[in-house]
Amino acid sequence: MIIVAHRGASKIAPENTLQAFQKAIDIGADMLEFDVRKTQDGALVVFHDPDCQGLQINTITLKKLKELSYGFIPTLEEALQVTAGKIKLDVELKEKGCAKEAVPLLLKYFSVNNFFISSFKKPILAEVFKENPSVRLGWILGNDGFQSRLKILFDILKVVINPSTTDRYQYLIVNKHIYNHQTFSFLPYQKKQVFIWTVDNEKMINMICGDSRVNGVITNVPDLALKIRNE
Repeated sequence: MIIVAHRGASKIAPENTLQAFQKAIDIGADMLEFDVRKTQDGALVVFHDPDCQGLQINTITLKKLKELSYGFIPTLEEALQVTAGKIKLDVELKEKGCAKEAVPLLLKYFSVNNFFISSFKKPILAEVFKENPSVRLGWILGNDGFQSRLKILFDILKVVINPSTTDRYQYLIVNKHIYNHQTFSFLPYQKKQVFIWTVDNEKMINMICGDSRVNGVITNVPDLALKIRNE
């Protein structure tokens, strides 16, 4: 079972910061997940939300973003410099137009076997594939808090009914609400790595760690997940 630190050790340090990434490394997480966006002047930054203090990330410069975040928001390269050789990565691209710069930068610091790129949006994954077909890809299924259960189940049924929709993807990153549904049982037969996100409940982490159909769990409490796995 691969333990993935969601936006770093985000219960210990501010999410998507170098401090959270270092904590995840110190804890011993197997993998680190973080989000990437682009500023107005083309800088790739590690940040989840589309805006910072009410200003859209893609409408402000890197300098302005650093000022707004008091320097806490790292660039992608800063994140890679801190993590290279210490932990594997799940890099989620939040928007189109990032792949052309992100893929070469990742390959500068990481071998192709030590990271994968994920996204909710298949056009973004297509951009990555076009940039470098050897980079491993993960399709995120479900959108916690924004999509209805019906939409989440529709996502999984598309995979079950038409497996060719995932031919390019090595990973299926599945919303935790899907995990408890009967249709989840079909996913492992797609011969993909299956990760569940984002799971912080001790009982559910324990269930997942004992489930041979699952390869990884993405969590804000990697220290707890590691303890459960190791026990």
